[in-house]
Amino acid sequence: MSTNHPTADSHTVECIDPATSTATLALEIGLYPIDVLYGAAYIFIDRAYVLLDKDEGQGRLGRYLVHLRGKAPMDAAQLSALSGEFGNELLSQALRRKVVKQNQKLIEEITTQAISGAAGGTLPT
Repeated sequence: MSTNHPTADSHTVECIDPATSTATLALEIGLYPIDVLYGAAYIFIDRAYVLLDKDEGQGRLGRYLVHLRGKAPMDAAQLSALSGEFGNELLSQALRRKVVKQNQKLIEEITTQAISGAAGGTLPT
């Protein structure tokens, strides 16, 4: 069964194939930074084989293709749910990245204090 609809979480399900337990999603390049895509893929490696690909179309922005193949057999409903969960994880990873970026200086200061304290040095004031 093939589908091709945009979803609420900004990705398009290109194809769902229960015969191979595979779902393919498409994301416009620029929608998410590549490290967000890697982070989401990493979260899913316990449940699915994840293949990331790039589709550079002529005269249009390229897109990333995410192929998810269940490690266990999956029907169409399970593959659709897996696709939605991947989209949600993309949003989660994007927010995590934003929070870390906004708090980078604070994170560095706390890390410096922790290392200094563990090494027996004096803490900066």
